[in-house]
Amino acid sequence: MNLARIYDLFAPLYDLLICVPIFGLRKEQSAALPYVAGGRILEIGCGTGYLPSQMASPERSVVGLDFSKGMLQQARKRLLRERKKASLVCADYHNLPFEPCSFDSVVATFSLSHAPDILPVFLEIHRVLKKNGRVVIVDVGPASRSWLGARILLSLYRLEGDYPRDETLHLEMAGLGIIHRKELSKLGTVHLVVAEKLPFHN
Repeated sequence: MNLARIYDLFAPLYDLLICVPIFGLRKEQSAALPYVAGGRILEIGCGTGYLPSQMASPERSVVGLDFSKGMLQQARKRLLRERKKASLVCADYHNLPFEPCSFDSVVATFSLSHAPDILPVFLEIHRVLKKNGRVVIVDVGPASRSWLGARILLSLYRLEGDYPRDETLHLEMAGLGIIHRKELSKLGTVHLVVAEKLPFHN
């Protein structure tokens, strides 16, 4: 069974599980919001549409992209229920169906760690970002301290099929310069990274 099909089946329970105290990741996901800038925003791996619903406003054009039709179905329900407007697109982040320089910000929370090779994804993000555009990432990665609990959590992420990583080198290789980084929680295994499209890249 492929990953998209797994998420299709998982979609109706996703919001319940991500909000579970201690183990849920909604608080960390929400940490991306203050760093989103500009009037045209793309979220890759939008899931059930929580962040698009939070980011949508009359001053902003928001696009949510996911490869799971089941997740997008839940996202449509959320947007309708909350009376928010956002476009939803079924596609893979390895091949973003948008013109170059289309977005002021690209947001990715707990989606990039699914990719075994992250550089092609960052190159696509770079392509669709406007000059000085921003990418905001919240995801799992190595903890700064060698906590036993952190090592256990990282093992669980890997068992789930994730690739916890430090994105620094790959961001730089794709022409995206880090302007802010901090650990969030979960024993330091969840981090926030904000990077901008470097001015000497097209």
